[in-house]
Amino acid sequence: MQEFLWEVWTGKRNMHHRIQMAMNETPEVAFRRLAAELQGTEKEISMRALDPNTGKEVDVQWRFSCRNKGEESPLGGKQAFSAQGVQEGALIVVRPVELRARTLYIDGFDGLGEEEIAVASSKRSIMGFVVAAILVLGGIGGYVFYSSGQKGFETYSIEINTGPKDSDFEIIADMTGLPGFGDNKIVRLSNKTPRRFALRRAAKIIRIAISQKGYKTWTKGISENEWKKLTPAKQKEIAIEPRQLMIKGFFPKMLEVAPKEPPKPPAAAPSRPESVKVNYPGRRWLRKIRKFRLALDPDHGGDDKGAVGITTQKTASQLNLEMASAIAKHLGRQRAFRRKVGFTRKADKAISMDARIKNARKRSKLLLQIDVADGLKEQPKWASKETVGGKEVSYNDALAGYKVVYSDQNKAAAASEKFAKCLGDAMKLAGFLPNASAKATLAGSSNGVHKMSMPLLDGSPIPAVRLVVGYLTHRAEEKVLTNADNHAPLASAVEHALVCYLK
Repeated sequence: MQEFLWEVWTGKRNMHHRIQMAMNETPEVAFRRLAAELQGTEKEISMRALDPNTGKEVDVQWRFSCRNKGEESPLGGKQAFSAQGVQEGALIVVRPVELRARTLYIDGFDGLGEEEIAVASSKRSIMGFVVAAILVLGGIGGYVFYSSGQKGFETYSIEINTGPKDSDFEIIADMTGLPGFGDNKIVRLSNKTPRRFALRRAAKIIRIAISQKGYKTWTKGISENEWKKLTPAKQKEIAIEPRQLMIKGFFPKMLEVAPKEPPKPPAAAPSRPESVKVNYPGRRWLRKIRKFRLALDPDHGGDDKGAVGITTQKTASQLNLEMASAIAKHLGRQRAFRRKVGFTRKADKAISMDARIKNARKRSKLLLQIDVADGLKEQPKWASKETVGGKEVSYNDALAGYKVVYSDQNKAAAASEKFAKCLGDAMKLAGFLPNASAKATLAGSSNGVHKMSMPLLDGSPIPAVRLVVGYLTHRAEEKVLTNADNHAPLASAVEHALVCYLK
């Protein structure tokens, strides 16, 4: 800690006071401590003032400088003293940024040692005045435009009156090559409407946006990233010229009211599968079902990938085949269903609906299609987004659960309905949760059974049922569906349903 003398200007007089401070402190932190020490004394510093532009009391903005051996240099308020070359014996000078009527003050202009910059908010002629501007304040930003007789400093006086009042506006401009900005200088102006400000004639405007909660955002131009990809010639071609902003009707009088989005439903709970015990009838029943055969139809295939997992990126085409294979292996270990399970497809390749029906009807007495659903297609308005592995992906946690579907247009509709109800009960018994969002649920059904006309179910000459095991676009359910350990409970549910159906 070292002792430094501070000179604080309050109004038209200055006040001196010595404080102990560390060189790794910033001017803003040390000044706040100084003000706290002097509170209640005759040297008390007034930290609030009346803004003549709004009539409201606001925090006073301060600028800092360092005076050493008769020379004074500006200091950044947020940078440590040591990083700014402050030496022992220096005098720290603090001056308030004066508030003037019809003027907006911005503290922290790049290149001017954090001096205050005034952006004119009243009409001024092009010649005769120096209209200062800009900023980068707290990361929000602004921009500066001078008015003087020098080339590159001429300005237009721009006014934005778009309603509703206090709408946020942002202007992004490329000031490359203009005096005071150096090379590749892209600056921003952020404020609220209504507002008048000075804008350099030579500025190249990249983007203008006006926004307000509950209203549609009005924009012109392109994003900063798109701008940087363009050649200088293309930038010059598409840039918005400042004089365009002065044309009557360029800015809208009022933002359009944004349509209200329906509230998203709460996230649906995922299934918690567990294997079920199956009780088989006697030996006579085994002889009765001797000629029974089940056809498993893993939906999708080839270029038709179906739903895609959010984190695993596994497709429905692949997952359906894995689940069908797990069911077939499980049934193959049971005496009643040994060598009684076939497939419509055994590889991840495309297969037509007619081919599926043809493969199923060869020797089978029952067709079971396996699939997982895509909640993004069923209810796109309920979709949300998150970043996974640096990539933005969409998901829908509002849709989860299984569905068992049959068609009353099937030639064996009664048998199809019987198996659908047996499968719905078995899935629920195995810890799978039924989907509650579909409208076609059977009256009085709580086991996820739905009646729906579908080409495969309608066209099958044998009883046919479609089982949607769950939603691959639900983040928690994706983990359940893609976990191979959960395929065993699914297989036991199908086994339980078959015994129920064949009794």
